[in-house]
Amino acid sequence: MNGWALFFNFIVALGTTALAVIGYRAAEIAIRTLRAIEQQTTHAGTTAEAAKDSANAAKDGVNALLATERAWLDGDIIDESKLIGVFRYTLRVRNLGRTPAQIRSYNVSLGPLSQGRPFSIDSLPHSATRYMQVFIASGEVKPLQEDIDLDEMFGSAINSTDWGTSGAFCVTILYADILTGMPKGRPEHETSFVYLYTPMLHKIERLSLYNKYT
Repeated sequence: MNGWALFFNFIVALGTTALAVIGYRAAEIAIRTLRAIEQQTTHAGTTAEAAKDSANAAKDGVNALLATERAWLDGDIIDESKLIGVFRYTLRVRNLGRTPAQIRSYNVSLGPLSQGRPFSIDSLPHSATRYMQVFIASGEVKPLQEDIDLDEMFGSAINSTDWGTSGAFCVTILYADILTGMPKGRPEHETSFVYLYTPMLHKIERLSLYNKYT
């Protein structure tokens, strides 16, 4: 083999080695780049997850603050009978929260308690709703309906053959607090409670098991 052939083979070998070195370096750089991208992606995912957790914690904090500061309504029935043989009652509501509430409506459902049948609020056959726009301040007690004649309200049920020894009525109050949303878009809260009524004794008794507050 002459000198030119040897020189040519040397140049080819050198070029091949250089390409191999360049290919190796390129592969090494590509691997490092992929690892860096992977680390950045992992970091970004971790950051996004941390941001999501932070947002959820902030939301929970706001909800807890609203629950602490919002209006909370409760109600009851008061015996206002002043004359012998005349029995009258008052439905009243009180705001136990720290801010005013806007009462939008209240509903009264009632009916006899039949012997041998389990009690259910949904089974009360008579219902009436009164709509209103009444504000009640924090700590205020306000009558919603006065001079209630339960004998008159239960009149049709008392004369029914399904009537046992007592009846029940459920009061449901819908209201909004002033902390959330605009007046028309404020979410409604519900307070409901149930009383047992014994007409022969003109006695009412609250069934606390059925209290509901939202």
